[in-house]
Amino acid sequence: MVNSNDIIADFFWGLFGETEDDGSLFIENIKEPAAEFVHPYLDASWLFKLQFFIRRGFYLIYMWAPATFMSLVGIITGIEFIQDLALEWTVRTLENCGMTFQKFGQWLSMRPDIFSPKVIEALSTLCDDSKVHEFEVTRKVIREAFGDELEEYFEEFNQEPLASGSVAQVYRAKLKDKYALKSGEVEVAVKIRHPQVIEESYMDIDIVYFAMKYMPFLTIPFNKDSFLATIQKQMSFKWEAFNMERFAKNFRNETKDGRLRFPQVSSTLLGESVLIMSFAKGKPVSDIFSVVDGGGHGWKVVDLLNSGKNAMLESKKELANRVFDINMKMFLRDNFVHGDMHGGNLLYSQDKEGNNVLTVLDAGLTVSLDSQVARSFSQFLYSMIMGDVDGIMTKLIEFNDSKKKVDISGFRQDVEKQVNLWVGERSTLPLTAPKAPDGGPISIGDLMGGIMFSMQRYGIALRGDVAATLLTISISEGLIRQLDPSFDMCRGAMRYFIKYNDSAYSVIPTGDEVVETVKDTVSEVADEVIPEVPSIDEVKGALPEIEIPEVKIPENVEKGVEEVKDKINELIK
Repeated sequence: MVNSNDIIADFFWGLFGETEDDGSLFIENIKEPAAEFVHPYLDASWLFKLQFFIRRGFYLIYMWAPATFMSLVGIITGIEFIQDLALEWTVRTLENCGMTFQKFGQWLSMRPDIFSPKVIEALSTLCDDSKVHEFEVTRKVIREAFGDELEEYFEEFNQEPLASGSVAQVYRAKLKDKYALKSGEVEVAVKIRHPQVIEESYMDIDIVYFAMKYMPFLTIPFNKDSFLATIQKQMSFKWEAFNMERFAKNFRNETKDGRLRFPQVSSTLLGESVLIMSFAKGKPVSDIFSVVDGGGHGWKVVDLLNSGKNAMLESKKELANRVFDINMKMFLRDNFVHGDMHGGNLLYSQDKEGNNVLTVLDAGLTVSLDSQVARSFSQFLYSMIMGDVDGIMTKLIEFNDSKKKVDISGFRQDVEKQVNLWVGERSTLPLTAPKAPDGGPISIGDLMGGIMFSMQRYGIALRGDVAATLLTISISEGLIRQLDPSFDMCRGAMRYFIKYNDSAYSVIPTGDEVVETVKDTVSEVADEVIPEVPSIDEVKGALPEIEIPEVKIPENVEKGVEEVKDKINELIK
């Protein structure tokens, strides 16, 4: 199998970036699937579920025993060789235990603020180096999906997979002309679901949640059932095809110059376990990630390409801005977000003019918030960015899905402690994001992680859509910061809050709120600038002694004026 990290940087994009006479993209008319994905084991008998639980449980114990033992030996002895071997075994175990464990490992690989570079490097292989199933299985899947052998539909079909992920593996093929894509393209990528993911997705999330109780540095305080439903949904390729088409429509304007692309999918040949799409080559963005030097926040840039260092750094910064722009529009403009945008699901290359081109892959996992929750979530995110403890508290209680009684006072103290740990001095001006205490950009992932620990301690469990959205933000931040360690997501987000103020996510204060804020500010300034008015007798008695005082503007007023000027200049830019 060809490792996807070794795919050459040149590309064959097909025609999905060209336009028809009416200026629209070549987008298939794929209907929304009739129902959400329902796991087939849910309707099974209790006897089947019991034997499955026992069988799967013993299998996982057997698989994890060597890595667990080696990890304990490495911790006790401190021998680096044993620790490296334990890490290698752990990654291979995650890979062999299936989709849920691989997704968990991929999430961890996007958190360089928690783990060392060695761990991140090892876990990152899960993004694109998963176990391959046999070609005969692929033949069977195609036959069951479409009713005939693959030779009926394909002129050519390369039997060696290009890459294998946690849910499926991908082949390169050439369609027969009568099955060409809407654009007329016949060079395609064929995505075949692994046959074992049905089993792997049934009870493994329960095991992950159980394990989290004994991992003091990690937490997932999410509603398990709704989060599981979100993960399982990506097993249906009919949903992925619909999602990809919707992304293409949402980003119709951004794709016109060819620098952003979403593969065109086939509506003619489409099944729950088979997806055919226009073929694209490129390097995974993860190939040019920065790595953490020694954990924490010390970022070290690693040049993985044979080009000038400065040029590479500038290219990475530009890619970081592009990825951030895509994410903010998905969140604030569309309320339809790619839920698995790790470095292996973004391909990059350069066009003839030397511009970076991004192709977004794997749209099986998406996140959308209920219309009743969208604005509240945006207000929560805005409160996080601004370091507003009361705003964070209010929304977390609103999103709480647990029936347990919450110690509000204790929870607030915990949240305030985390906010003060990761957020520096706050501005009194709206839409002015603070910095971290050290003067650098705020790490939303660290702040969010600390708050999640507090939530777990106080028995708060987030509703599923909010939980999935927070996880997506964490993955996005890891992706962006590994391209540009200095990227300030908090300050960068402000212009999107302003631009999409008329969306469901609006957090801009209303006119009345602005007036009240201005009145309060003026009142505070007046109290400091204007002294108490003396009586007439006091004035008369002081006349012979009057001296012209030196007028001095209070320091906080002067600082406020400078912040206003800076904000105006920023908005003008």
